[in-house]
Amino acid sequence: MTDGAVVKPAHGYRGYMAFRRGIGRSVPQSVQQLVMRDYCAARGLTYLLAATEYCMPGSRLMLEGVLGELDRLEGIVCFSMFALPEKRQHREAVYGRVIDLGRTLHLAAERFVVRTETDVKRLEDIWLVKDVVDAQRADDLERLIEWDQQNARDQFSRSISEGDRAELSRARDRT
Repeated sequence: MTDGAVVKPAHGYRGYMAFRRGIGRSVPQSVQQLVMRDYCAARGLTYLLAATEYCMPGSRLMLEGVLGELDRLEGIVCFSMFALPEKRQHREAVYGRVIDLGRTLHLAAERFVVRTETDVKRLEDIWLVKDVVDAQRADDLERLIEWDQQNARDQFSRSISEGDRAELSRARDRT
């Protein structure tokens, strides 16, 4: 008790959702809400109504609001890791605030919990893979096969099965 005010213990997990495209799609708000609610129910977590991020590109206003109330919460439940900010430095600020307060950050769709720096590293490794995949061009495989045929005596093509080779040909025809 300070100055006559009663300090309430941390209670519940605030939901947080955003309409970031992440893996090429956006999930409707009603579905995000259901996934977070069911995730919490399955784990015995008290789910508090979700804050929904503004749809302006790069907006973090609602997330900052949730972080501002984190000292009164047990943690945050995001629909997905893709609700987190796209810039790594902004995500690291979120992780830091959660860990510094001894709270947890749950990513419902991925069934992932951030409690420690080790968890942060694992999650950022996943982000790195996503970034590498996003950087791929549609014709990368075709260019690698062509390079292999010209410079490595077609070792790649000889190392794959007939069925896979046929699938590659069909994939090339579709593009």
